[in-house]
Amino acid sequence: LTLTIHCEDEETVVRAHEEIREFDDVAELDAEPTRSGWGYGFGFRDPEGNVWGVACKYGADFDDRGGFIYP
Repeated sequence: LTLTIHCEDEETVVRAHEEIREFDDVAELDAEPTRSGWGYGFGFRDPEGNVWGVACKYGADFDDRGGFIYP
């Protein structure tokens, strides 16, 4: 299971990576966000060992309440 934070764009992913790397108790943080055929993002483990992904998915959108709309 991977918990995911969906971002609106690549700039937001970069800002999230910069903020998360400031925490001392984060493990296995990817050195930098990377691009793939589906989007742009990175992963890490929180202090409890939960796996997180932070990404923007190309072609995705958000509805008026901020809900993620899969393309």
